[in-house]
Amino acid sequence: MDFTLISAPRMSLAGFRAVLERAGSPAAPFAPRCYAAFVDAGVDPAVGLAVFQHESSFGRAGRATANRSWGNLRYSSAYPGRMVDGFTRYPTWAAGASDCARLLAIYGHNRIRPGVDTSTTQRFPYVWAPAADHNAPDRYGDAVTFAVNTWRLRYPIGTDPRPVADRPRTYTVRAGDTLWAIAAARLGRGNRWPEIYALNRRIIGSDPSLIRRGQVLTLPRR
Repeated sequence: MDFTLISAPRMSLAGFRAVLERAGSPAAPFAPRCYAAFVDAGVDPAVGLAVFQHESSFGRAGRATANRSWGNLRYSSAYPGRMVDGFTRYPTWAAGASDCARLLAIYGHNRIRPGVDTSTTQRFPYVWAPAADHNAPDRYGDAVTFAVNTWRLRYPIGTDPRPVADRPRTYTVRAGDTLWAIAAARLGRGNRWPEIYALNRRIIGSDPSLIRRGQVLTLPRR
């Protein structure tokens, strides 16, 4: 089994957040922004999450605890002045996710090394984590592939096992949330965020990007 890095999300935002929360990840409060970073880059968020798991146990081990790096990245053209001991240190977990997504997109489009296929979960580790750097790219690929397959089955997009009558029609905003992320998690499509905004304009105000923790938003019917 193999998965492309470039893909529409294979797992829901709710599942993405649940994995981080259950692991006790320091990035969990910022799950919506991290998820959106991968979607915006065209990379499957499940791939980014699997890389995060393999590199640092979701930010709980190794240098990532201080660097806030999803991929233990070395030099980054996006953060050239933030090198510490040869690795990039990011200002936030969302910034780390965004830069990881940027680089995975380059791999996913086979633009990292001419003539070398780096577009799938089984192939990209041979350049991302080569054996020459004392890595095991075959095991890395197996681990990422297994995680993506597990999460796509456990947390499929746009599904809610509860009967429609039991699904809450409101949502309480958490730290790091955006309307796009809420729409993706609760309605199945991020591009439905204007519907949420239209129903809650009086609560949110004139700027839909400024939602606040604790606001209770009314959700449209699916």
